[in-house]
Amino acid sequence: MGRINDLKIKELIEQHNNTGQYYDEIISHLSEYIYNYPRISFHQPEDVCGDYFLHIHERLPKILLKYKSQDCLFVTWFTVVLRHQYINWIKKYNNIYEKKIIYIEDYQYDEEFHFKEEDNWKEEQEIQQNQFVDILNSLPKKVKVVMKLYFFSYFKAEDLVDVSKIFKRDISLLLSQYDKLLQYSVEQYDKEKIIMDKVNTSFQKVQILKEKYTYLSDTEKQSEMGQNIMNQIGKTEIGYKRNLNKYQQFQVLIKNDMISDFLGISVNAIHNLMFRGKSLIKQKIQDKSRE
Repeated sequence: MGRINDLKIKELIEQHNNTGQYYDEIISHLSEYIYNYPRISFHQPEDVCGDYFLHIHERLPKILLKYKSQDCLFVTWFTVVLRHQYINWIKKYNNIYEKKIIYIEDYQYDEEFHFKEEDNWKEEQEIQQNQFVDILNSLPKKVKVVMKLYFFSYFKAEDLVDVSKIFKRDISLLLSQYDKLLQYSVEQYDKEKIIMDKVNTSFQKVQILKEKYTYLSDTEKQSEMGQNIMNQIGKTEIGYKRNLNKYQQFQVLIKNDMISDFLGISVNAIHNLMFRGKSLIKQKIQDKSRE
């Protein structure tokens, strides 16, 4: 990836954030680094690199506004931001969360499959996420940091500044450790995708078996062949529901000992902050449900 002149880019960003100018010059400094990031870090092909570049290009002005000049190299901070952006973007790019889950009990032989309305589902999810973000941000400072790290998708690169101040941690060290947490979350999302693939595969098997059964004559349905197909349907449905249950319960959560290392406090202190955080979140969710 192209080298970035640290002093020059910091100067340009400061001037841009103060005056709104120099954006084109900033882009010329960063474009090669942004474009090649998925290829170098994740071995992605050129079409993915191009799509990711457009994704970042649209968001770069807001990203730059969050940058505060630090002792560490700009590229260190920017790489962490790119990785976090990439993780969230690639989930949507691969349609991990936007696949419709089709429930077997909704299937009728003489009717169409019933899908959840995708637009309503997305809107519901967005409202719930926004409400949860509001709850997290209303927690006491130390509790908020621990809970955001635990529910890692809600922790953003700009939260590192708060961590540095609250827990007296060196920002350069935090950036390095944060990258490890991001890598761990990528591995967890990969596991989630494997489970989702199993859900889809087992559902397709049930669909094929049920379709095969409908084409049997009444006599064939009563025969050993018909009974074998029904047995296969039963076993495959059990596997489907087991995988679906795993998928619905799966969460990308950061372990307490990893949070402990990141914040530089004891695991016991993390347990206590976590317990307080979960209690407060539960109470706030209950309060909202009564509104």
